[in-house]
Amino acid sequence: MTETINRLWQILRVVEKEDIYLQGVIQRLFPRQDVISPVWLENLLATPEGIDRLESFVGKFSRMQDTVGDKLLPLLLAALGEKTGAAIDNLDRAERLRLIHSTDEWIIMRNLRNQMVHELR
Repeated sequence: MTETINRLWQILRVVEKEDIYLQGVIQRLFPRQDVISPVWLENLLATPEGIDRLESFVGKFSRMQDTVGDKLLPLLLAALGEKTGAAIDNLDRAERLRLIHSTDEWIIMRNLRNQMVHELR
C-alpha cells in the first residue's frame, strides 16, 4: 500500500504541473474569455499563432486527461480499496464516489478532444 500511496503522490504532482501548463494555454487561447463559435474558430485558425495555441491546448488537455484517467483514477481507487478495471468502469466508480462530475461528460470531452486532434492534422 505504501508503494501505491507514493505513486499516487507522484502522479498528483504530475497532474499539478499539467494543470499549470494547461491554465497558461487557456489564458492565451481565451484572453477575453471569448465565446466559442464557428466565427471564433475560423478567426483562430486564420493565423499561425492561433493554430499553435489550439494545438497546444489540445495537446495539454489530452495529456492531462490521459494522466488523470489512465493513471490517477486507478491509483486513487486502489488507495480507497475500490476494485479497478477497464477505464469506463473506473470512471463509473469515480462518478459514484463523486471524484468526477459525470462519466458521460468525460467521454464527451474525450470524443471532442479526439475530433480536434484529427481535424488539426
